[in-house]
Amino acid sequence: MSIHFSPFSSNFLEKLLEQVEVTQTQYEQAQRAYKSLGEWLERPKSELLRREPNVYVQGSFRLGTAVRPSSPDDDLDVDVVCEIKGSKASDTQKRIKKFVGYEVQSYANAHHIKLDKPGNRCWTLIYADGSKFHLDVLPAIPDAESRRLLLERSELDAQWSDTSLAITDQRDPNFDAISPDWPHSNPKGFANWFAEQGGDVYQERRQAIYEAERGRAFESVDDVPMFRVKTPLQGVVQLLKRHRDMMFEERSNEKPISVIIATLAAKSYSSETDLASALFAVLFSMDRHIEDRGGVAWIQNPTDALENFADKWEHEPKLEDCFYEWLEQARDDFEAIAGASSGAALPSDLSERLGSGYSRALQESVGPRLENALAFATNSFSVRPVPEIVRLAPHRQPATWTQHPTATGDVKIVEARAGKSRWRSVRFRSGDKPLPKGCDLRFRAKTTVAKPYSVLWQVTNTGPEAEQEGPDGLRGGIDDVRTESGGLIRKESTSYTGSHSIECFIIKDGYLAARSGPFVVNIA
Repeated sequence: MSIHFSPFSSNFLEKLLEQVEVTQTQYEQAQRAYKSLGEWLERPKSELLRREPNVYVQGSFRLGTAVRPSSPDDDLDVDVVCEIKGSKASDTQKRIKKFVGYEVQSYANAHHIKLDKPGNRCWTLIYADGSKFHLDVLPAIPDAESRRLLLERSELDAQWSDTSLAITDQRDPNFDAISPDWPHSNPKGFANWFAEQGGDVYQERRQAIYEAERGRAFESVDDVPMFRVKTPLQGVVQLLKRHRDMMFEERSNEKPISVIIATLAAKSYSSETDLASALFAVLFSMDRHIEDRGGVAWIQNPTDALENFADKWEHEPKLEDCFYEWLEQARDDFEAIAGASSGAALPSDLSERLGSGYSRALQESVGPRLENALAFATNSFSVRPVPEIVRLAPHRQPATWTQHPTATGDVKIVEARAGKSRWRSVRFRSGDKPLPKGCDLRFRAKTTVAKPYSVLWQVTNTGPEAEQEGPDGLRGGIDDVRTESGGLIRKESTSYTGSHSIECFIIKDGYLAARSGPFVVNIA
């Protein structure tokens, strides 16, 4: 299945990206700043000269996915690494941070730049008001060999370990002690992996920039920085980050972190050549790359298989809920854009989640109305009746709650998706033609019942294959097993041929407040 974007919506997304992305001038300004710092650290009188300092950009500025601050009063945050020679056998994190800090302070004094108080990991240079950016300088030492050995001992892929770093963090218990255990990072490796995920689109556009500016700016293709190569993948990440920033403007400590968005987007990207198609492909596939390892959500660092980017979710489950809350809202909002044939068709509250550039992008988007604008179907239970074999299944547990005396509202399964490894997931409706076995299923419900409430689900399996498996196969109970997005997202799989169903219940104060009705899944 594919979604067709109207000429208006495709143009609107491109114009919105123009309002969101950092300009080339801003990128070049940041580049001059960190290169100037690097030159200072390499001067003859530098205390770091014998440690061969190397200053380079990391994070969103390296990936070309930086976004303008949502408020004109905020600064751009530019992350750089100051890598120096060192050894965990003879240096402490505290010593490395102090060495780098001494020279960063001298640079700040010489160039009349404010140095902020030390952060947990970084030293921060705050440039003059007119510049509107600050430079976070992360002290680090090379750590390729020890990281490679650690990964290989665990029989894990170590192909990206050549650029691994040991970094400083004053919250670490070993911060002021000689220890082999330091926090680690690999910004160069991650950037190389991200570029690789861009596939032929990235390589072709990078080559085109080199050919256009050969001899003037770049001596080789490798000299072309990633921020100059504008690809759909980078644009998707920028749009999603802006939507995230606006949605969590009042609760920034709960927003999904950028590296999670970038990682899941890159894993979901399939070399689409236009922004709209790439956005849809990413939005409806990215959660498929979140693993469940023994009840722990795991988003693997693609350059270090021992690291889980979602490690905080286990101890702060609210962060996981917030991720799915954001993903659900992003899907709804960008689907609404895709189906719109004019600005008048967009939801009235969309500007709140897309920021100040929304109005400008809307003004600049001019496209013809579609005669047949795409209408996104929600699943209708009245159109396709529930098969008798499901409705009358003797093992299907009846719902025995009393209807809530006062609570009003309903619940609907508004989206069902099926996918397999290396497939792009597709939407399907209740009672659609059979799905193959071995698919991953994802159901998303929406409710208008006021919180608080509990969400329960009922899966009913039928058919000879399920019967042969006994209680494990022939399911019909109502349960509250671990789900996502406050319980309104449920994942299953297609294991047995036949007709099956899934239903969502909203329970409030011990009463039944709403039920979706069975959603039928056929499996061949």
